[in-house]
Amino acid sequence: MRPEDLLNGMNHIDDELIEEALQKEPVRRKRIWVIPVAAAACMTLLVGYSVMRTGIAVNHYEQTSVTQETQQEAASGLLQEETEASEINHSASGEAAVPAAGNYDEVYTMLKLYNDAQILDGDIAYMTEAAAEDIVTEEAPLADSGTAAKEAAATGASNHSGTNVMVEGIDESDLVKTDGKYIYRVSGTSVIRTDIRDGRPGAESTIELPDPQASDNILELFLDEKYLTVIGEMTKTAELQQFGQDYARPEGIPDQVRTFAAVYDISGEAPQFTGLFTQDGYYNTARKQGSRITLFTNVYLYAEAFEKDGKMNAPEQWVPQAADKMIPADSIYMAEDSDSGILASTFTESTPEVFDDAKFIFLHYAQVYVGPSAVWLYYNDYLYGSGSTKIISMPYGDGRIFAGNTCSVKGSITDRFAISEGPDTLRVLATVDNGSGQTDNRLYLLDKDSLELTGFLTGIAKGEYIYAARYIGDTAYFVTYRNTDPIFAADIADPAHPKLLGELKISGFSDYMHPWDEDHMLGLGYETDPVTGTFLGIKLTMFNVSDPTDIKAEDTMVIREGRASSAIDYNYKAILADPGKNLIGFSALEGEEDVAWMPYYNVFTWQAGKGFEKLLHAETEDDDAVRGLYAEETFYIVGNDVTAFSMTGKEWKVIP
Repeated sequence: MRPEDLLNGMNHIDDELIEEALQKEPVRRKRIWVIPVAAAACMTLLVGYSVMRTGIAVNHYEQTSVTQETQQEAASGLLQEETEASEINHSASGEAAVPAAGNYDEVYTMLKLYNDAQILDGDIAYMTEAAAEDIVTEEAPLADSGTAAKEAAATGASNHSGTNVMVEGIDESDLVKTDGKYIYRVSGTSVIRTDIRDGRPGAESTIELPDPQASDNILELFLDEKYLTVIGEMTKTAELQQFGQDYARPEGIPDQVRTFAAVYDISGEAPQFTGLFTQDGYYNTARKQGSRITLFTNVYLYAEAFEKDGKMNAPEQWVPQAADKMIPADSIYMAEDSDSGILASTFTESTPEVFDDAKFIFLHYAQVYVGPSAVWLYYNDYLYGSGSTKIISMPYGDGRIFAGNTCSVKGSITDRFAISEGPDTLRVLATVDNGSGQTDNRLYLLDKDSLELTGFLTGIAKGEYIYAARYIGDTAYFVTYRNTDPIFAADIADPAHPKLLGELKISGFSDYMHPWDEDHMLGLGYETDPVTGTFLGIKLTMFNVSDPTDIKAEDTMVIREGRASSAIDYNYKAILADPGKNLIGFSALEGEEDVAWMPYYNVFTWQAGKGFEKLLHAETEDDDAVRGLYAEETFYIVGNDVTAFSMTGKEWKVIP
């Protein structure tokens, strides 16, 4: 048995790979066998368990230290640009993309071995080997994904705000939505619709779920001119039938959670229920392009469900389901040994009872990024001692999701916007932390189809962490922080030779960055004492990026010196950043020492030469669940209720 038979299908980009590219010298590789001390009987089982790792495999290169000279060159962007791309492209051999299960028996075998191994020893044995050079993975078929985005763009934009999203043209679900005529907001187990056609909060009505259950919980919404889609969770207890099938759940199995999407036609005067889509698992996230929704859930497979008395239960009792149908075995991908994974399903709002496609990927908790042509799953992995990030691509198009390729990069993705799909490359910013505060920040450029490394920068802002990132055209912008806030710009036009263009150091840091216009980037974060690091308040910065080699902080404003925190730290959907309307809005908890924190919603505007101006500072009942939005010339703060402000005149006044 060869080590590569255990772990196949992943590119792994590590320090030795980078050093090889920099030095243009052959790298000595060694075979690494890691076997814990255990009884012989346990070792046999563990080795068998390792064989089941059919999906995520790694080209593991021996870790070596980079010379100080190389680090300095890397930090300045001088990464031996004459190095040929072929000298840094290494990928693993094996099956194309993440391997699919051949049948349900194979899935059961993996689950059983994983579960038994977890019981015997939480520290599983792995065997790895540096893979041979220049073996290229096959590419998964890539379908056309532009139709939905073009369809959405063709409808035109109304004079009302939308949800702040990661990728233009790909909508995201949220607690509050508006179509300019009504505001829809989540309220417990129902949705409240507020009439705003008169430019103020009017009559309210309640949209109830069809056949509501006590366990139902509404989480988020999608909205367009024709459909409202309500996303939530329901729990199926042991006393209830499972997924509409004619069998009861086996006794002793923990309650299972399903995620649902209830669709309503809102084209008439009153919303009309259209249909219900359900799939197993806890809600993770969702995306919408045109009238097609992709729903992501986290599914856990309990041993009591798939096995009884050492034998496999009927697949209907444990195989993940979507729209009351089992996911076919060849749509189940074993990215890694696990008893959990992500279920991704696509359906159209006009026919929500059926799904266009569904895939289940076995892996532990992963973040989801949806780009223009692929879903990207990424998660931290500590197989090799120092953290790395594993990335799985799942190309999509016309409602179908395909098996993509895999790779691994050293370091952790610490900001949701640090991973981005470009026209030809996947761009990744990662922070490498050796556990003692010695960090190294890196930019990786990967071929978007094969996930082979094409270019990189390393040794950036040592001792700091990446706090915020944005990719605009051929430039990557990112903020690192220790006690000051350097914002960097990197030229990524040439995938083989990225280079740092410039940096600006100011006090504090930005947690979120938003493109404002061709020459400006908005930063939202905190002011800090440059010596002590003490937080001094929430900070707005308008960066002038007209010349990326000479970034300037054109304007700054610090609000509420003293204690303050905001949803800008962790929830970009809670931010209103609208350059067209010239509005910047977010909620915050504010207060001085020894004074209770109070939630407020703040709205600002910015004008070149005049700086930031505060338009609104209104007390609210919460900070995270509150959203600010506008329709025509009225601004609304939406939480447990709706408050309206006239945006005409310099002083915004409450509209009764």
